[in-house]
Amino acid sequence: LETTLDARAQQAAAKALGDRPGAVVVLDYTTGAVKAMVSSPTFDPNALASHDLSATQDAWTKLNAAEGTPLTNRAVREIYPPGSTFKLVVSAAALESGMTPDTAVPSPAKLTLTGSTYQMSNSAGCSSDPTSLRAALQNSCNTAFASVGGQLGADKLRDQAQKFGFGTKLLPELDGVASRFPANPDAAQTQLSSIGGYDVAASPMQMAMVAAGIANNGVVMEPYLVSRVRGADLNVISTRSPRPLSTAMSSANAKALQDMMVNVVQNGTGRRAQIDGVRVGGKTGTANT
Repeated sequence: LETTLDARAQQAAAKALGDRPGAVVVLDYTTGAVKAMVSSPTFDPNALASHDLSATQDAWTKLNAAEGTPLTNRAVREIYPPGSTFKLVVSAAALESGMTPDTAVPSPAKLTLTGSTYQMSNSAGCSSDPTSLRAALQNSCNTAFASVGGQLGADKLRDQAQKFGFGTKLLPELDGVASRFPANPDAAQTQLSSIGGYDVAASPMQMAMVAAGIANNGVVMEPYLVSRVRGADLNVISTRSPRPLSTAMSSANAKALQDMMVNVVQNGTGRRAQIDGVRVGGKTGTANT
């Protein structure tokens, strides 16, 4: 098997993640090729490949009982609340519905969710009400995105999420799981879902695909990990070519969202991602797990 992994990218991702639990996914957004995929904590597979059956079984037992579940591939086989990174999906849905980065949206300091007594609040930097969609993403304003998501409705948000790959099992050869958007949320649950809360859950691979689809001018490529398969004589048996998964948004809207993501890094919550001489776009996110 010839994989798509870039050894230096894989090593850099593993070093950056260190001993912290989590995952890193790096995609070539133009092809869907996986350039790095790291899950932590990890394990040494050599302990499971011994000819000593007793030693192998002992290693398997210990790994299954180990703290942090090292056998779990957090990158593709686990889904987590995406938090504010899901605001990219809501932004895409807003742009596709006819809004622009300059569209004014409500952004109150406190928002009482529809049919509820719960009050949602904003972090620092979200002092303007109304604010533009661009500024709402720049400062990750919860009440603005809850308002936009509530206006768009759950069906439009779910449809947009599915266009980015939600609901599709990714990398089935690794038993990848599908990310999800709730089936029948009420109004308050839809508002919570709009900031990546309630029952929204996504794999790190899925959220990498959201960013990749935006970077690729709206076209989401199907992720793949094996580029070629060779036989014992090294002749090529099969070659994998890049395949589009879907078109998540128009090219014009994707380019507008690219600019909004660059603004997040240049002027907003993603400033720590800046790299001198490189155009970087991003979206920060935190969530309760």
